[in-house]
Amino acid sequence: MALLTKIQAILLPIPVALWACLALRRRALGFVPVWGLVGVIVLFLGWPFLWSDPVAHFQQYLGRTTNRSAILVWYGGEAIADRDVPWHYPWILWGTTVPLGLHLLGAAGVWQSLRPCSERLWALLPLACLVFPLVLFTIPGIAVYDGERLFSVSYSLWGVFVGVGSDGLRRWLALRVSSRLAAGSVAVLLAAQSYGLMAMAPCWLSYYNVTVGGLKGAERLGLPVSYWGDGVTRELLETTAAAAPRGAKIACAPVLHERQWNEVLGQCPALREREVQFVPLGSPAAAGCDLLLMFSRREYLPPEYRGTIDPQRVVASIVREGVVLAVLVRLR
Repeated sequence: MALLTKIQAILLPIPVALWACLALRRRALGFVPVWGLVGVIVLFLGWPFLWSDPVAHFQQYLGRTTNRSAILVWYGGEAIADRDVPWHYPWILWGTTVPLGLHLLGAAGVWQSLRPCSERLWALLPLACLVFPLVLFTIPGIAVYDGERLFSVSYSLWGVFVGVGSDGLRRWLALRVSSRLAAGSVAVLLAAQSYGLMAMAPCWLSYYNVTVGGLKGAERLGLPVSYWGDGVTRELLETTAAAAPRGAKIACAPVLHERQWNEVLGQCPALREREVQFVPLGSPAAAGCDLLLMFSRREYLPPEYRGTIDPQRVVASIVREGVVLAVLVRLR
């Protein structure tokens, strides 16, 4: 079922098989192949694309995933091809995009789960599936793109250990204060970690924790501030519609996919009502445009738009923690 959802599930069989060999010993020699076979059958039955020519179509799917041009990544203040990203890239993103308090609780949960006890084997399974993607993308030469999405499974599994650590802290406090006060204190601690939900809304994918000084510190360190363009909010799109004449063409950047900005247009009734068109910045169609709408994915922006833009040209912008995530600019 995970494979039917996303190709990253292909990372799960190796740590699961290793854990099964450790936990089940000889019985794993029978269980693991059966588990793998059932997975293949469920994948086949749940994906009609495979029914007509399973081998060729599955190879075609893997080919689309692996045989592609390099994707640029903004890291350390420069544009780097995905296969040349430094080994520490996934670890830096992992360490800085989760609230620090949750990291501390998760670390406490790992320590508590792996202490000598009869139940510690259970913890090795989510821990192995959590660490394996991070270790894999540490290997030089392996393409690391799409930010945290490649190892997104690690975040949800980390939540298991955050929960264990939170419960351990509650029980430790309950030995020193009342149970109600202990539970309330842990609840307050967890609630405090939700600062990013309020401060970044609705641009949550641009969140960084205090270890790098938040989003502003991440920008100074050259980390990506708006990989997915979530700064192009409804508010900014409606402002764009109000500023553009009916039937106007608006330059847009960056253009990462041919249908990208058409999807944005399709999600904004105000723009469709005014019959606005988006055209790629730098294309012949953009030569006469008066407005430019862009988000801060610097590795795909022209050099003149990677830094500070003249405030007199800015019509509207989406700013979080002092960092511009998306902006509407007058070209003339």
